[in-house]
Amino acid sequence: MIMKIRTILPFALLLIAAACSKRTDCPSYPSARMVWIPYAEGEQRTFECGNATQTFVFNDVYSTTHYTINTNESTLCECKAYSNSDIDSVNNIQIRCSSQNLKLRTHYMIEFYYYGTLSNYYVPLGLDFFEFDIMKEGAPVGAEHFNELQIGGKTYNDVLRVEIDTISNIKTKIYCIYLAAGTGLVQYDYKTGETFGLR
Repeated sequence: MIMKIRTILPFALLLIAAACSKRTDCPSYPSARMVWIPYAEGEQRTFECGNATQTFVFNDVYSTTHYTINTNESTLCECKAYSNSDIDSVNNIQIRCSSQNLKLRTHYMIEFYYYGTLSNYYVPLGLDFFEFDIMKEGAPVGAEHFNELQIGGKTYNDVLRVEIDTISNIKTKIYCIYLAAGTGLVQYDYKTGETFGLR
């Protein structure tokens, strides 16, 4: 009996070691999905409405690259990207764009943070956020699609319009955004009637 245990034990330990050493490949965030948030490190975007301008510099840009994890880890693969602008200190606004690539869809979120002073601290005091999905086959969900659209005297192809329900979000400032494939954000509309278009 002891002999059988001695013979089986190394084999069992080998199986356990093999199971523990199994690795799962986690893919890079697909570059084709960056078309809606295509910002490069240090890129500046200026939007204007009449004489008013709002300028954003994207200095926090990231996307996951290929990596592996232990198969037995509880952590799942993350396949994500984000582009965050600096705060436009004149208008106290910051844009944060994020995306997560999932099995059947890619989820996007565009957020506008409004900053101000609270108890002597410069902090976000509010935000408006817009969410939509692009399904694996390319169809948008939660956004209206235009093959071509004129915005601010420019013609853009492959444009998405995403809108917030202002009835349930009464504190909303920006209620509608437009994104063009390969360009990103091209226009955003305030509830007050101001429209800021990409310069």
